[in-house]
Amino acid sequence: MKIPYGYALIDEEIIVNEEKADVVRSIFGYYLAGASLGKIVDMLYATGILSPSGNPKWGRAAVDKLLANAKYIPIVGVETYYFNSDGELVCFDASLSEICDGLLIRKDYLEQFLVATGLKLFWMCTGEKQFFQGELNQTWKRWEGFIYYEQNQIHGSFEPVEEN
Repeated sequence: MKIPYGYALIDEEIIVNEEKADVVRSIFGYYLAGASLGKIVDMLYATGILSPSGNPKWGRAAVDKLLANAKYIPIVGVETYYFNSDGELVCFDASLSEICDGLLIRKDYLEQFLVATGLKLFWMCTGEKQFFQGELNQTWKRWEGFIYYEQNQIHGSFEPVEEN
C-alpha cells in the first residue's frame, strides 16, 4: 500500500506527518489564492521541498493529483476547506489562514454558480489612503469605487472623493 504524501505509517497506523502536512496546506493555500500549478511547482523547488518521489522538482501532474485527492481533507481541515461531492476543492475560508481575509473560491466554480443562478457579483468599496509629502507632511484622501465581475473579467474603478 502506498502512503499518500503528508502521511506516515507508524506502528501499522497511518498518521499525519506534520512537516509534510504543512507543505500540503501551503499547496492548497497557494492554489486557492490563484497560483497556477507551474507557480506552485516553482515555489516548492525554490524552497527545496522534495517531491513525493524524492525528486528536487515536483511535476505539475503531482501537484494537480494532490489537489484533487479527497484524502487530504483531514490535513487541510474540513472547517476551512470546502469540497464538492467528488472530493474536489471548491473554496476555503482564508480568514483562518495567513493568506488574506475572506472566502477564496475557485474561479471555475464561481463562473458555474453565477451562470446557473443568473446572479451578478459586485463590490462597492470605500477607503482612505495616506500620502506622505516630505518628512512629516502627510495627507489622507478618501476613495470610493464600484467593481463588478462579468464575462470572466473584473470591471470598474476606484476614484478619489473630492472633499467639500
